[in-house]
Amino acid sequence: LPLAIELAAARLRLLSPEALLHQLGDRLRLLRSGARDLPERQRTLRATMDWSYELLTPDEQGLFQVLAVFADSDLTAIEAVAASADLGDGGTPDVLDGLTSLIEKSLIRRVDVPGSETRFAMLGTIREFARDRLDQHPDVAARVTHAHASYYADLVQRTRPDLTGADRLAALSGLAAEVGNLRLAWRYWVAREELAQLEKLADGLLILNEARGWYLDTVGLTTDMLAVLSRSPHSPDRINQEIALRTSLARALMSTKGYTPEVEEAFGKGLELFERGGTQSHQQFTAIRALASLYNLRGDSQRGTQLGRELLAFAEEVEDPEMMVEGHLLVGSNEMFVDDLVGGLEHLDRAIAIGATLAPHAFSSRTGGNDPRVACFTTSAITLWLLGYPERAAERMNGALTLAGELSHPFTDAFARFHSCVLHVWLRDFETVVERSAELLDIAEDHGFQIWKAAGTTVRGAAQVGVGRVEEGLANVAAGMHLYQGLRSPPVFWPLLLSIQAAAFLNAGRPAEGLSRIDPAIEMMSADAGTSLLSEFYLLKGDLLLALATRHGRDVAEAEHWYGLALDRARALDVGISQLRAATRICRVGAAGERDSTMRMLAQIAARFDDGPLSHDLREAKELLEDLARAE
Repeated sequence: LPLAIELAAARLRLLSPEALLHQLGDRLRLLRSGARDLPERQRTLRATMDWSYELLTPDEQGLFQVLAVFADSDLTAIEAVAASADLGDGGTPDVLDGLTSLIEKSLIRRVDVPGSETRFAMLGTIREFARDRLDQHPDVAARVTHAHASYYADLVQRTRPDLTGADRLAALSGLAAEVGNLRLAWRYWVAREELAQLEKLADGLLILNEARGWYLDTVGLTTDMLAVLSRSPHSPDRINQEIALRTSLARALMSTKGYTPEVEEAFGKGLELFERGGTQSHQQFTAIRALASLYNLRGDSQRGTQLGRELLAFAEEVEDPEMMVEGHLLVGSNEMFVDDLVGGLEHLDRAIAIGATLAPHAFSSRTGGNDPRVACFTTSAITLWLLGYPERAAERMNGALTLAGELSHPFTDAFARFHSCVLHVWLRDFETVVERSAELLDIAEDHGFQIWKAAGTTVRGAAQVGVGRVEEGLANVAAGMHLYQGLRSPPVFWPLLLSIQAAAFLNAGRPAEGLSRIDPAIEMMSADAGTSLLSEFYLLKGDLLLALATRHGRDVAEAEHWYGLALDRARALDVGISQLRAATRICRVGAAGERDSTMRMLAQIAARFDDGPLSHDLREAKELLEDLARAE
C-alpha cells in the first residue's frame, strides 16, 4: 500500500519515467531502513494531493468531492447524485468527461466488472482527502450526502419487485454490487431516524441478506430498525412492523448463534406485542408462526400443533396459498412426530401440492430459517421411512435437495443436506452421508451456520464410523456434540443427535458408551406422550444391551424386554419400519419354545412391505425367516 500511494503521488506530479524510477528506488530504501516515519509520509502525500487538487478545474473539483460519498459506483448513480445535489455554477458538470480526466490524473480508477456496467472507485486515502475537501463546504456536503442516501433508498425500492420475480438472480447481483453504498445510505437514514427511507432499504436488504446468508447484517439491520421504531408513535401498523422485525431478528440470531437467550427474548417480545395489539393480518400470521416454531424448538409439540391448526384455519380463511403451505407443514410435522404418521403425511403432501403452484421464490422475503416447501419434503421423507417405505423416502428427500438447489438459499440448502444425512444414516447408506455431510459443512463454514456445523460434524462422524474410519469418526462425533452443546441449541435436535452418537458407539464396538447416550435421549423423548421415533430409540437400547450381553456371555432378556417395548410402541402408532425391525430382533433372540409364534408374527409384518435396493430391514427379516425355516 505505501508503494501504491507513492506511485500515485509521483504520477500526480507528472514525473518522467526515469525520475519516477529514481524516486521509487529512494522510497524503497527509506521504507526498508525506517528512515522516515508514517506521519512524515502522510504529510508528504497530503501536500502532494493538495497541490494536485488545486490543478483541477472547478467542475473537476466538484465531481471529485461528490465521489467522496460513494463506496464505488457506476456512471448512472454518479450522474444522478451529482444532478440531485445541485452543485451550482451554471448547472451539472459533464460527469463522463470529468471521470475521464480524474482517471488520467490517477485520482480515481476504473473497475471493469464482467457482465455489468463499469464502476469507478477511489483509494481509501484519496477518498478521505476528497471527503475533507467536501466537508469544507457544509451546505454542499449535506446536499450530496442526502442525494446519495436518497438515490440508493429509491434504487432498492425500485428493485424490490424483481427480488422475488423471474429476474431475481440479476436483481440480487445488482444489489450485492452496491452493498457498500447501501450500508452508507442505511447509516445516514438511521442517524436521522427517517423511518420511511429505512423501510425502503430494509425491505430489499433483508431479502439480499437472506439470499446471501448474511445473517449478521440482518441482526444489525433489525436492531437499528427496532431502535428507530421505539422512538416512533405507537399504532397498529407500527406494532405489526415490530413483530415482523423481532421475528426476523430471532431467526437471524438462531441461524448464526443457535438457540440462545437472545433468540427466545426476541421471539417473546414479538409475541407479547402481538397479544397486546397486533391486527388480523400477515403480521399476525408471522407472529403465531414464530410462536409455533418456538414451541416446536422447545419440544412442546402439543402446543405447536394447536397453534399450527390456528394458522391453517387463518390461512384458509384468507385463501393465502403461502400461508397454507406453512399451516399444513406445522400441523403435518407435529402430527407425524407425535401420534399420527398417516394424518401428518396427508398434510405434508397437501403442502407440497400447494407449494408446487407457487412462484420459485415465493418465500424469499421471509427472513431467517429454511424455505417451508423444502421442510415439507424432508419431513415427509422421514415420515415415509417410518411408515416403512425407504425407496419413496429417499426419492422424497432427493426432491428436497433438488428444490433447495433451485432456490439458491444457503440456509435451506444446509437444512436439506442435514436431514438427508439423517435419513441415509438410518438407511445405512454411509457413503452418501460422508459425501453430503462434507457439502453441508462447506455451506456452514461459508455462512457461519454454527448449528449446521455442529450437526453436520456429528452425522459425518457417524458415517465415517460406518465405513470403517472408526477413530476419526468418533472424534468427529464428539467434536460435533461438544459444539452443539456449547451453542445452547434447540432442544428438539438433542435426543436425535444423542441417538446418532449411541449408534456410532455400537458400530464401533463400544456399546457401554452408547448406553450412556441413549438413556438420556429416551428420557427426553418419553416426555408427555412421547414421539413416533421413540420405538427406534427403544430398539437402539436393545441392540446396545444385546451387544453387551453377547460380549460378556450374559442373558439377553433385558435386550428382549426393550425390543418388546419397541414393538408395542410401534404397533400403537403404526410405525411400520420399527415394527419390522423389532419383530426381526425378537424372532432372532427369542426363546426356542416361542419360535413358531415369533416367526408367524414376523412373516405377517414383512408381508406388508415392498422390496427394493434400500429395503435392508426387509431383506434381513426374510433371510432370518429362511434360516430359521431351514434349521427346523
